[in-house]
Amino acid sequence: MRAVLAPAVVAALLLSGCSSDSGEDPVQQPPAAQPAEQTPATPQTHQWGQAATVTGAEGGQLKVTPLGVLYHRGPYRGVDGPANGWFVAIALRIEALDRQDRLVAPAEGGGWGWRSGEQQIDTIDGNATSTPWVGEVPEFGDPILPGKPQAGVVTFDVPAKGGELQYTSADGVVTSWTVPAAATGSGLEKVRQRIKLFT
Repeated sequence: MRAVLAPAVVAALLLSGCSSDSGEDPVQQPPAAQPAEQTPATPQTHQWGQAATVTGAEGGQLKVTPLGVLYHRGPYRGVDGPANGWFVAIALRIEALDRQDRLVAPAEGGGWGWRSGEQQIDTIDGNATSTPWVGEVPEFGDPILPGKPQAGVVTFDVPAKGGELQYTSADGVVTSWTVPAAATGSGLEKVRQRIKLFT
């Protein structure tokens, strides 16, 4: 008499016959790695006139020193005044410490900014790009070379005198300076000359 195998036994034999002949256990996939939480970059705050080292667009180290600040609101002949209240021109000296580099541009998610209370302003807000001096004074458009510091001017259209100058590096670190509410310092002679031409 022929033995009849139960269906459950047949199924078990079929499954065992389909196992790998390699003798290795099936590879277990490790659990998916959880993305590491990014720690926010610690802001660096400085007093006006204090030098600070920031990271340039290409990863080099740049030493930034605020030199002077000037507020002006016009009126100007043939040029619109500030849309937000005041134009502020800030003179800076920047030196490449280790290699040629340039400043981070706003289009790259960083660069210069102005903070007034809770309001964040960049260099193209309001009428900041159409002051009497923009385009006529040095503005850090060229690469900065070691041993050849550059002096230039950054301009904003701001709601009030006094605030915080900020530079956001390519690595996200924010370096800031507390800006006086009155004109002070040096490096703004060409700005004053341009203002005289339009007032």
